[in-house]
Amino acid sequence: MKRLEVRYHHDGATIRVGVLAEQGASLFFEYDERFLRRGHWLSPFKLPLRADLQQFEDWRFSSVWGLFADSLPDGWGLLLMDRFFQSQGRFRESISILERLAYLGSNTMGALTYHPATELETQQESVDLYQLAQESQQVLSGDTTEVLRQLLCMGGSPGGARPKVLVGLRDDNGNIVSGVKELREGYTPYILKFHARVDEREEGRLEESYAQVARLAGLDIPQTRLLLEPKSNRHYFAIRRFDRQNNHRIHVHTLGGLLHSSHRHFDCDYHNLLQITRVLTKKQTCVEKVFRQMLFNIILNNRDDHVKNFSFLYNGTEWSYAPSYDLTFNAGPRGEHSMTVAGEGLVPGLEHVQKLATAHSVGGARMRTMLEEVLEASTRWVNVATGLDVSSQTISRIESKIEDNRSRFR
Repeated sequence: MKRLEVRYHHDGATIRVGVLAEQGASLFFEYDERFLRRGHWLSPFKLPLRADLQQFEDWRFSSVWGLFADSLPDGWGLLLMDRFFQSQGRFRESISILERLAYLGSNTMGALTYHPATELETQQESVDLYQLAQESQQVLSGDTTEVLRQLLCMGGSPGGARPKVLVGLRDDNGNIVSGVKELREGYTPYILKFHARVDEREEGRLEESYAQVARLAGLDIPQTRLLLEPKSNRHYFAIRRFDRQNNHRIHVHTLGGLLHSSHRHFDCDYHNLLQITRVLTKKQTCVEKVFRQMLFNIILNNRDDHVKNFSFLYNGTEWSYAPSYDLTFNAGPRGEHSMTVAGEGLVPGLEHVQKLATAHSVGGARMRTMLEEVLEASTRWVNVATGLDVSSQTISRIESKIEDNRSRFR
């Protein structure tokens, strides 16, 4: 039987959560007795605090409980991970879920780590942005089988399909170092995103424009930066990590991980997100944060609003709604929102928003205020995008769609 110890890092302490074990095709988890006495509900809905041996059965969702699935990367990170195992003579089908978690070891997002680890050795070395960007494109296009060790280390844990790495940015001069481990004083942890396509030069500037407008709309957005790589004259978008605070880890759980809802199935509604937010955080202010983000996603046409793009933070005693992230123009699957709005995915409008406002105690006056603030911010997007040198063609295309969305709220 293969075993893997799970540890939870909280306030500078390392706490043994329990043990994951594989036997044949079966997967088990057992909490540590001392952890049970602490009462940390790291995954309240799908992995209850029980003393017995629990067996994983929700294979439609994933290969492991959502608590641990949230440690795993998506398309980009899995691609890098597979390249590493291939270099060791392994086929993708032969790699178990425990081996993938052990590969991540302590190089994980969030507050959970896995031991014993087979992670790559990492150093807090300076980063050549041009080299990493070029390497990421070669990996995506399949033009290389040899992956830079630095890219393997820095890009193996972030989620999403778009190439990205964990970095530390120097606060005073913008110097970039690897951000996998604890950072030296003067550096701040960021996720740095590269382009998903070789010929795409506007992704970074476009995402920065959405971040700026989201702040104008009243959303809670982490600090962002737009980094210019002078050799290629390309801008790359970086967003501050909210799973780190003063080098301390913060536990993060996505909506998908909490509910065992796959981001590939598109079977969730904003009603579910608002329900979970109230149950988990017990705060109307968090419910209204979610409601405001929903309005932003509808009006600004961010239809990549699947269950992994909404998260919650646990500070050891209570839950809160995480800052918004992955906000940009997206046409969505089949032109619809990944998450429906009161059952409507294609053309959600005022009637759908009002239905959810009533169901979740968002008063009419409060809803109208939030809606007006988001609508007003959306009218400023063109100026923001123009100031960031987004092309006139892109601006025209996106603004036309935003105007269609605005018209349903007049």
